[in-house]
Amino acid sequence: MSTIQLLPLASSIIILVFAWLVLRRYAVRRGRHLLIWGIGLLLFGAASLAEAYSATAWHPLVFRLWYLGGAVLSAAWIGQGTVYLLAGARLPNLLVSLVFGYATATALFIILGRLGLSTGIVAALIAFHGLVFAAAFYRMFVRRWHPQRLATVLTALLVAGSLVAAYLIFSIPLDGSRFDAGRALSAQYREILPPGAVVRKLTPVFNIYGTITLVGGALYSAWLLWRKEIAPHRVLGNILIAAGAFVIASASTMVRLGLGDYLYAGELLAASLMFSGFLLATSKAGSTASSTEAAGA
Repeated sequence: MSTIQLLPLASSIIILVFAWLVLRRYAVRRGRHLLIWGIGLLLFGAASLAEAYSATAWHPLVFRLWYLGGAVLSAAWIGQGTVYLLAGARLPNLLVSLVFGYATATALFIILGRLGLSTGIVAALIAFHGLVFAAAFYRMFVRRWHPQRLATVLTALLVAGSLVAAYLIFSIPLDGSRFDAGRALSAQYREILPPGAVVRKLTPVFNIYGTITLVGGALYSAWLLWRKEIAPHRVLGNILIAAGAFVIASASTMVRLGLGDYLYAGELLAASLMFSGFLLATSKAGSTASSTEAAGA
């Protein structure tokens, strides 16, 4: 079995077990964040299985499922679960403020860029003033909005965007003659997709949103727990989840830079880190519940 088949197969096993545990937890506790995490993990697992299959043969449906589930949707859906988890900490309000802030900064400084400013200066101005505008929007009105309703609105937008992405990837022609089973999909997908495919322009939007929500949310959870001096193992668990999300985001960036051969190793490392973090962060809750049941018996 080749490396490009073994690595994604191992990733899919870890992630699908992870998804099963999360969805089993949802069946007991009914937390909406668990359901959305489960959906995101299933998308991740399906994409990894598609990678493993594509190491042996070409199938256009498998390629479309890989691109939709792995390259576009999985990070955003897993991150959206974190949005629901931290709704009580007003994470949805912070996200909406960032969207408003950076949209305003982008519109303003792109206009100024036409006056002769260089691209680097415009990007730096957008990066700094996006945060300034976001803070202003948050203090003026966004902080007063209901976080659960904002989380629902963000989920509705994610569902709508996912449907648009699915339509785009399933409606474009693919050039299967360029497929090489000896290469990773992430190293050759540009040759298979048509030039200028719109769905490729959507991919960074989903991935940036997923990285911000998952990495930022996990680190924010770790900080809240550390500040309250609650459950050090849960702090470490959230740090591992954030590290896993950062690894997969870095691997995705390498794909866009033409270093797609590293994606499968990054996925396996990310899956291992996030699964380990989940087990660590939830271990005490499970043992506490068991102790309570035993005491009640």
